[in-house]
Amino acid sequence: MRFVATVALLLALSSPPAFSEQTLNVRVADYAPIYFQQNEKWTGVDVELAEAIIKDAGFSANYINFPWSRALNALETGEIHVMLNFARSKDREAFSHFVGPTRTSKRILVVHRDNVGLKINNIDELADTAKRLKQRVCILANVKHSKEFDDRLASDRAFAEQFQVSAQNETFAKMVGSKRCLGFFGDVEFLRYRIKTDPDFKDLAIHPFTVTVNQVYLGITKKLDAASVKKLDDSFKRLEANGTLAKIRAKWGAEKIAE
Repeated sequence: MRFVATVALLLALSSPPAFSEQTLNVRVADYAPIYFQQNEKWTGVDVELAEAIIKDAGFSANYINFPWSRALNALETGEIHVMLNFARSKDREAFSHFVGPTRTSKRILVVHRDNVGLKINNIDELADTAKRLKQRVCILANVKHSKEFDDRLASDRAFAEQFQVSAQNETFAKMVGSKRCLGFFGDVEFLRYRIKTDPDFKDLAIHPFTVTVNQVYLGITKKLDAASVKKLDDSFKRLEANGTLAKIRAKWGAEKIAE
């Protein structure tokens, strides 16, 4: 997987200058319905939102399937120009501009269906339940949750011990299905879609606990020139004002809740 992603990135970066000047490298992954491949074409709510903005700004998109943590590094170096489903934070502001918000992301907990009735109303009850059942909660590295959760994970060792941090999330569903992990967090749209369509999710269910509701953006590398960033921002504002982005969100059942 790492070799394939690296080759894909190198091929993208080795394109002739005239191509690279008009094309933005956009990070994607198999995370339907946020982004996924259908008939050898990338699609999904965030892909369609980004495609509309990028095209309106006069660019084209080159989609690269890349692991999240490595893509963050590539965004910082300018190898990746755009990241989707990107929450704003102070540390990310050091290397990324933010165009949007494009939609609202609700990150919820998914568990084995036998555990959907567990009393978990806050992060302390989540950690206590994980400790009692001796099943840690799987979380993806370098993903922003709530400020309260992220601060506790960084500063409270006893709390952090109840979470298993991984650079990849492909095995999370199988681990929860076999009760090796209590659960994991994901976008509500992603989890609903996968529970309906993916055999690995057949024994999983959405728990009522929500870890965070926040706005997500297009993350634009600060290595991109200011004029191009302005074109993208202007296009976002124009398409938001004329209802184009609202139609895309409605098509996919996504929301944008005012801050």
